[in-house]
Amino acid sequence: MRRYATVAALSTTALVAGLAPRAQAASAPTPPTVTDQGLLNPDRPCGTQADHPSAGQFTMFTVHTVGTNPPPSPTTSFAMWPDGHPDQRTVIGSSIGANPRLQVDLRGYADGTVLAWTAQASDVSGPGPDGAVCYLTVDNTAPPTPLVSSKKYATANYPGTGGAGVPGNFIFDTGGSRDVTSFEYSVNRMPVAAGNPVAAPNHPGGRAKVSVAPSSSGSEYVEVRSLDAAGNASDWTKYTFYVRDSAPFATIDNAGIGLTSHIRLQAISTDVTSFGYTVDGGPETRVPAIGQKATGSLVFTSAGTKTIVEHSYAGKKLAGAHTDRIVVTDAPGVSAAADPISGRPETFTLTARSVGVVAFKYDFGGDQQRITADADGSAKLSWTPPAGGTYTITVTSVDGAGHESTPAVQTFYVIDAHPNVGINDTPVLGQPIEVFLWTDVPGVTGFVYTFDGGTQQSVHGPNAAVDVVPRHAGDSPFTAQGVLADGTLTPPTTIQLSVPDAPGVTLTGPYGNSAVAGRPATFTLVPPTQDVVGYQYTLADGTSGTVDEATITYTPADPGYGSLTVRGVHRDGSLSADTRVDYIVLDPQIDTWGIYENGWFAFSGDLMDVTVTYLWHVNDGPVQETPADPDGYGTFVQYAAQDGENHLYIQRVFTDGAVSPLQDVSF
Repeated sequence: MRRYATVAALSTTALVAGLAPRAQAASAPTPPTVTDQGLLNPDRPCGTQADHPSAGQFTMFTVHTVGTNPPPSPTTSFAMWPDGHPDQRTVIGSSIGANPRLQVDLRGYADGTVLAWTAQASDVSGPGPDGAVCYLTVDNTAPPTPLVSSKKYATANYPGTGGAGVPGNFIFDTGGSRDVTSFEYSVNRMPVAAGNPVAAPNHPGGRAKVSVAPSSSGSEYVEVRSLDAAGNASDWTKYTFYVRDSAPFATIDNAGIGLTSHIRLQAISTDVTSFGYTVDGGPETRVPAIGQKATGSLVFTSAGTKTIVEHSYAGKKLAGAHTDRIVVTDAPGVSAAADPISGRPETFTLTARSVGVVAFKYDFGGDQQRITADADGSAKLSWTPPAGGTYTITVTSVDGAGHESTPAVQTFYVIDAHPNVGINDTPVLGQPIEVFLWTDVPGVTGFVYTFDGGTQQSVHGPNAAVDVVPRHAGDSPFTAQGVLADGTLTPPTTIQLSVPDAPGVTLTGPYGNSAVAGRPATFTLVPPTQDVVGYQYTLADGTSGTVDEATITYTPADPGYGSLTVRGVHRDGSLSADTRVDYIVLDPQIDTWGIYENGWFAFSGDLMDVTVTYLWHVNDGPVQETPADPDGYGTFVQYAAQDGENHLYIQRVFTDGAVSPLQDVSF
């Protein structure tokens, strides 16, 4: 039975037809050749018939092409056949470029099969000669999974052993298999840019030893698999271990350049007797631990990112390690005592981060100012923010020779002492509008406010909302102040509620601010100015007219949606801007539904909250009175009826005593 390979090519292409004519070359073009044939991952050379490598599963063929012709790049075809059967030569794929590769699936061949392969490159000048014939022996059998052990990290249970940053040796054992050529491993499956590390056994069938320093305490693991000469890999073996929580952690007070900084060290483990720390790989400074804590000093001599490695020790034994990176700069420190508030003096503390500082230069985005430093290299800067908002302060320190430091730039937010006042809707004459009050000023317990010259009123809380009603067109001022716990007031904020020159309209139906079909509704009109003597109006159904009084009464015929557009008529006959009011017309009719064949009805619909009683009967039966269910989705009633067509007659009584029209529902 003929064997064949399934091929997955990394990249393939065809020569482009209809190439443009080329200039006549000085000599005839030379087709490309192939050299440096071999196998990748692991790397193996082109084998001879007598001495060749093994390969299995997905194997990568590679060659190098040599040619002098202009682009496009050569296309290289790869061919393969069983050794001794050149008549079974098959092109298994192609790839483009100076270093083409082709991945070949050898799983269709039995172990021990010897295969021959070669490659041929071609370009615009035609095909070149075949490369050398290379040989390989198929090996699709994976090596055995490795055995993993560690004396330092021998347990997977709490509290564990070792410590974060404490190296431990891990042994990878072939179990005596001479097929294993190397071990691939990873720690906690952390990605490595160059790929997972690989370790070779000390001899065929032997073991490999690697050193691993866990990055943190707690449960960690190492994953390992065996590799053979053909590139086959075993399944992964996962070795889990528990790292003792004995590494130090540090807090570093970074004072800057040339000044004494301090490091505070601490560990959880009770057997820690001392700590050590290094800066940028320099000599270690050791300090004794008292109650698992210690303090040390550092002096940074230059700016930049510094790597500080801390160690904890139990006697002379390393118990753990931790690494911190900090940025050292001579830019001065800038801090404020509290959140700045507009109009209130704020104090900034400026701190030198280099030696010999005699002054500071600063600005808030305007002209630069100078302030003299105290003997300890600090200064207190008082500044009163003129308004709320975002500010940026830039500060440099100046030494005795006039040298300036790197600038410290700090952006901060100033709380506006004035309360925030706002509305979400457009004010409408005669209609309540909600005004929102809020502030970030600490200690505000509420607000006092006035509207349009009215009396002062109050509301509690640092965030509040109040309703006011505009009584005339134009601007109406709203003024608010925050009330502090001691009774003092913040500066005021005033906004104008601008009401257009249009009438105010309020709808009053029989049961609130919605109309009801078949029932009169009243629109109350508020004149925008005192010289309005009448109104022109138009309803959605086309009804229009002029009224002198301040009300319009209208009875909508059908449920749904309606609208009223109205303008004020001034004394001189001119018209104001119009006001349009959209409203809902509710349906007094009753929705009836239910499982009729089971003898039940349910009554529901609009106006359920003002329905008192349902009056109903089936056919010529007696009238039933059923109280409306005020809490449910409907009122359920039981009935009796004969077979065939029946009729339900139903009305309802509202809270004002009105009765809805009689409905005849056949079922």
